[in-house]
Amino acid sequence: MDEIAGVWILRSFHMEDLKSGQRTEVFGPNPRGVLIIHPGGRMYRAAKLLMDSDGKDAAFVAARREAELAAKGDIEGVAAWRGIRRAIEELQRGREPGEALN
Repeated sequence: MDEIAGVWILRSFHMEDLKSGQRTEVFGPNPRGVLIIHPGGRMYRAAKLLMDSDGKDAAFVAARREAELAAKGDIEGVAAWRGIRRAIEELQRGREPGEALN
């Protein structure tokens, strides 16, 4: 899984049973948010979950975590939380994460 480790904009996500070929949409038909895949395979759908738990304060919560990690010198953590914060801000504006501005 290390080759796909990183922060990904979540547009779709499914699991497939290799024996039956049946697909399951893990986060529903139209997932929104950011998927973080850490080396070793741990995954997080952070932006949407943070919005669900903290509502309109989600971007502030993400920015606070970003600042905490910056103070500790955790560059990778800062990059991950910056991506989460930006995705939250875009979702709160009603746009899909990464959607181009007109």
